[in-house]
Amino acid sequence: DLDQLDLGWQSLPSWPGAGRLLPVVVAQGDGQGNQLYLFGGQSTEVNRSPIYLTDAYCYRPQLQEWTTLAPIAANLGPPRSVFAASGVAVGTSDILIFSGVSGQINNRLADLQTQINGAETEAEKDSLTQVRNDLYNQHPGFQRSVLAYHTITQSWTIAGQTPPFPSITTNIVPWE
Repeated sequence: DLDQLDLGWQSLPSWPGAGRLLPVVVAQGDGQGNQLYLFGGQSTEVNRSPIYLTDAYCYRPQLQEWTTLAPIAANLGPPRSVFAASGVAVGTSDILIFSGVSGQINNRLADLQTQINGAETEAEKDSLTQVRNDLYNQHPGFQRSVLAYHTITQSWTIAGQTPPFPSITTNIVPWE
């Protein structure tokens, strides 16, 4: 609280989900005040393949509580991850999320590697390795979609696409 600097840092409630790397975090209004939104990321646990998260949360500072939202883009089809994506507040109630890693192919690659490591014969190992290599060679890279989240209706739309080779793990700054 910048009006009460003498109080120092205060611990606030943590979100109810897993710890995560590179989520999208954006402050935006929802018609009731300014809130903090947390979308996706990647959960990493020791000795486990990465888990690409599709969960979403809203922190309401006035109430000092977190609300679990519907999974990312659930109204558009299967929920998706936005690991390493960039997000920005637009207008009074929209959040745009650019690019990111969906995790679907990455999860399949991790599963294939586990199967390769556990293969009982060289023929099985070679077959699985070929499937994995083909998947690597066909990997489309980062998502190009721009997702829009409306904080009042709590719904998602696809707002467009980024140019080829979208940027990730960076901030977006509105300009003019």
